[in-house]
Amino acid sequence: MEMYLLKCSACLVVFWLVYLFLLEKQNMHRFKRYYLLGTIIISFVIPLLTITYYVEPAVSELEALPSFIPSGYNYA
Repeated sequence: MEMYLLKCSACLVVFWLVYLFLLEKQNMHRFKRYYLLGTIIISFVIPLLTITYYVEPAVSELEALPSFIPSGYNYA
């Protein structure tokens, strides 16, 4: 639960900073109202999303080479 609250708070801070730097001095009051209401809803939904990204391991050239390399030297 604490992690969810931290993620919600982080989303709210990011959206608030966007509002502060980009929208605060604009005259579009209706848009700003919908932006602020929408960001509250979105900031509660974003932490609930789970994104999974699977990475396939790449086979390198070295793994394809034989592991035994015969040598012709005798150390007797």
